[in-house]
Amino acid sequence: MSKLKELRLEKEMTLKQLSDVLGIPIGTLGNYEQNFRSPRFSTANKIAAYFDRPIEEIFPVYQRTAPYPKHTTTSKN
Repeated sequence: MSKLKELRLEKEMTLKQLSDVLGIPIGTLGNYEQNFRSPRFSTANKIAAYFDRPIEEIFPVYQRTAPYPKHTTTSKN
């Protein structure tokens, strides 16, 4: 089972309800749940924000390759 489907079921939502809340067509969400397609980053980010989870937790295709956020210190002379 995909992480997206797990999260949806945890909220006791139907695919139609999630579709309505997010404004994403039900067929498209179904494809994401079944791992037939991966969403664009902006759509994946919208879904992750709704579930309040890191994007890569739901969609591994967006796995970070570097630490984020990148914290740097600067010194002033």
